[in-house]
Amino acid sequence: MQNKIKLFTGICCMLISFLLGGCGRSGAKDKDFSELTTPGSQEEAYEYRTFFLPAKDGPIQPYVGDTMPYYEDGVYYIYYLKEGGDSYNHSIYLATTKDFVTYTEQDEVVIEASDTGQDAWIGTGSVVKAGGKYYFFYTGHADSADVEYKEKIMVAAVSNTQLTQPTKRLV
Repeated sequence: MQNKIKLFTGICCMLISFLLGGCGRSGAKDKDFSELTTPGSQEEAYEYRTFFLPAKDGPIQPYVGDTMPYYEDGVYYIYYLKEGGDSYNHSIYLATTKDFVTYTEQDEVVIEASDTGQDAWIGTGSVVKAGGKYYFFYTGHADSADVEYKEKIMVAAVSNTQLTQPTKRLV
């Protein structure tokens, strides 16, 4: 019950942080952003005050897509689909936080898309703990006709001591 309360509180904090990020934006809601065609130009126009952005990969600024939060022992694990930089076809990366103000970006990919096969592209998922083991469910999107399904739910067993690296994929 206490973990459910902490999870609910964390989700509420994320929503409040997101909503408050829009406050004090001197009319940002009234601006016309239709001519802003890149994510970077759109973010600059909104003048966000607090948010997580992956480190630049050379001259390329990667972006966060489809967050997949998990909470345990005072730490929020924010898995996300990384777009750009060293990410291949929306591979899953991780940032952690305890307060939604400071973030620690994990450098290593958590689940990487493959060159071919069922998970040539990665889609949104979630982490589940069952029987002391962690499982990362995600969407595997095939980009060839050689597989049975275009999209399929995939699962990776995740180490119970490190939520940052999968130990193997299960199909």
